[in-house]
Amino acid sequence: MQNQLLILGIDSIVPPMLKQLVAAGRLPNFRRAFAEGYSSDVIPTFPPWTPPGWATVGTGAWPSTHGIEGFTLHFPGEPLDLEHPPFHSHLCRAEYLWEAAARAGRRAIVVKFPGTWPPRSAGVVQVGGAGGYARDINPNDISHAACYTTRGDLPGAIRVSLEPATSWEEPPPSHLPPLETIFVVAPCRAGRPRLYHGLIYAAAGAAYDRLLVARRRHAREALTILAPGAWSRWLEDEFALREGAVTGVFRLKLLELAPDGSGLQLFMTQNHPKEGYTQPPELAAELNAAVGPFAENISIRHRLRGWIDDATLLELWEEHTAWLERTILHLGRTHAWDLLCTQWHPIDFILHGFSGGIDPQHPDYDPLREPYYRELIARTHVLADRLVGCAFELMEDHPGLLVGIMGDHGHGFHRQTVHLNNLLVHHGLLHVEPVPQEGRFRVDWSKSRAYAMSACHIFLNVKGREPEGIVEPGGEYEELRQRISTLLKDLRDPAAGRPIVDAVFRREEMRPWGLYGDGVGDLIYCLHDGYDSGAIARSLVAGDPGVTEDLALLRPTRLLQGFTGEHPAFLPYEEHLRTSLLIVGAGVRRGYARRIPIQMVDIAPTLAYLAGLPLPAQAEGSILTDVSLNHGGMAILGTNNA
Repeated sequence: MQNQLLILGIDSIVPPMLKQLVAAGRLPNFRRAFAEGYSSDVIPTFPPWTPPGWATVGTGAWPSTHGIEGFTLHFPGEPLDLEHPPFHSHLCRAEYLWEAAARAGRRAIVVKFPGTWPPRSAGVVQVGGAGGYARDINPNDISHAACYTTRGDLPGAIRVSLEPATSWEEPPPSHLPPLETIFVVAPCRAGRPRLYHGLIYAAAGAAYDRLLVARRRHAREALTILAPGAWSRWLEDEFALREGAVTGVFRLKLLELAPDGSGLQLFMTQNHPKEGYTQPPELAAELNAAVGPFAENISIRHRLRGWIDDATLLELWEEHTAWLERTILHLGRTHAWDLLCTQWHPIDFILHGFSGGIDPQHPDYDPLREPYYRELIARTHVLADRLVGCAFELMEDHPGLLVGIMGDHGHGFHRQTVHLNNLLVHHGLLHVEPVPQEGRFRVDWSKSRAYAMSACHIFLNVKGREPEGIVEPGGEYEELRQRISTLLKDLRDPAAGRPIVDAVFRREEMRPWGLYGDGVGDLIYCLHDGYDSGAIARSLVAGDPGVTEDLALLRPTRLLQGFTGEHPAFLPYEEHLRTSLLIVGAGVRRGYARRIPIQMVDIAPTLAYLAGLPLPAQAEGSILTDVSLNHGGMAILGTNNA
């Protein structure tokens, strides 16, 4: 039997939180999905993280099988402090469900699924998928999101100054002498910066209340005129890149304009190309006309840097959600398809940024503010509920449609950052030298025996394996592993008096979690809830070991200045680290809640079986036999390869 299949990925669903909001009546479409379909908790990949999680959802393969083993990837033969982002599609070594469908002549559409750009199958219709979830790494950007401000205390913002306006043609009437500034848009790829001129004036009275933005000092050629708190429409312009002129699309919001002209803050969204993000290429023009421009990067980091406020953050997410709603319905109603797959991210962002506001043990927790933060989290879930509503709309248009709704991981609290490379320095296992001109440290590999990287890995600098290895394989290797394992297990938080590390594993013990590849550390650790690894706090710049000047082991997180919620370094079977799977459609058991959590590798094989699609070539999960009304007659097909 063949059924159409809609896959709706919602990042960072936490089952207890989801069920609480359903019970409170905030999520009517999720309530309907629970009532009319099959539901189960899902044990995520290890580490429970976006790139390996969604790769496993899409392929049914374990992390070391598909090769996306974390948020950064380490390649054999390279220095241990050199890591790579994982979002390029060719880094995934397993076949995706939609690629298997296309291989069998079935029609597949994929919208903004992490790590899938560029498309690898000519038979798949695709929109986006380049990433943009952290560190502003979307490779399709012309320029990343930016903040222009007169303030000097906002990380990464572009400092501007306001001066008396000169040489403007046909300036608008102003009750105060106009002021001007320049906004420089620097491409994140090779190319020439684009300059925009800003004119600040007083339109209504004796206070500055308008910002005019133009390509040159001519008021009649304004791209937009903004009052404080206002967004521009979508703006288009040409940008000179090395490969030629590219049309970019972006919006501006005037966050602040001081009435006396002493300050200004302007936010610019991700500047995304108008075309070049779809397969086939002409689909971009169709979507621009039918649903509006595509903007993928709606990161919480804009808020944590102080570039925008809470209201603006929710506006970005609402705009993004509305675009995705329109896109799903447009493609679902106007294109032929057997499989339609998409992914949406804001719940992950809100829990990263605002968990400290609902965590009574966080040092910045304020009980009087907790209802405010809970409401922000609830409103973000309401946006996700709208997407579930889109799925039900498509079910009305497509009888027999199966809908799979799932997350990739849960979420825990992050009160303290654990700097394990500082610990290794303290014990003489890692040697670093300051690089004052770069504000960081450099590893001296000739003296270093161990190194913590990513969220949960510690590598030994093994002779014959690493470029400058000094640890002898065999007895010295095992002795050093035991010593570091003991160090980790003995770690205590001096203030709380509790262990910091929940478990330490040798790499060969991680095979049951699907970790067996070259990117797996010699030791893998899991931290207690409330802690997260400082080994992931550094940038992706080669040679940055994440060592701090004070060599402190613990550093408290600060609400709205960094992440106060995390997930990658925790044991994935803990309840708050699990995520959810819901399946709704013809032949699926109604109102059935599975008692035992499933594994994430089971999702793709199960959905493929139910929809009559071929299993992805490297799928290793099992087909869940309790989903169907006829579950007693379903074959247990197991895995594709032993």
